Amino acid sequence: IVDGADNPNFEIKNDVLISYKGSAENVFVSVASKIGFGAFKGNETLKSVELSSGVDRIFSSAFADCANLEKIIIPKNVSSIGDGAFTGCSSLKSVVLPEKIDSLSYFFIGCENLREIVFGENIEMISKQAFAVCSSLQNFDLPASLTEIGTEAFSTCSAITTLAIPSKVASIGEA
Repeated sequence: IVDGADNPNFEIKNDVLISYKGSAENVFVSVASKIGFGAFKGNETLKSVELSSGVDRIFSSAFADCANLEKIIIPKNVSSIGDGAFTGCSSLKSVVLPEKIDSLSYFFIGCENLREIVFGENIEMISKQAFAVCSSLQNFDLPASLTEIGTEAFSTCSAITTLAIPSKVASIGEA
């Protein structure tokens, strides 16, 4: 496991991890409170990432196209995850989302091996195409707090056989 402390592979500015240039398979991030836009984008060797409890925000495309990323540990302090943060992480298998996250926007498009997602109990909106092309997705329960499901939120999720829609959902986009 590679840590960010005194590691030249981590570029950090104003407490934001701007980029990771290393080639480690397993990375623990403890040196910044925010994971910047595209910080790990396209890293081909990354298999697992653990974010320390000091991380509170993940910016857009932070882990996009990390095709071999199988596991991400997101701490409960994270209150914001940007659009497309995990798009194209085709090896990702399961994700537990923190309670502070209240909406999902394009997070997991193309995560073909994502089988399981655990939603926090504060999710109110799953936006357009949030899980599009997650063809293995099958293990999840939509939280009771959910009020809106966007257009094509679960498009091409062929492993889903049943889906219980919570009673608070007032808006469902087109399939």
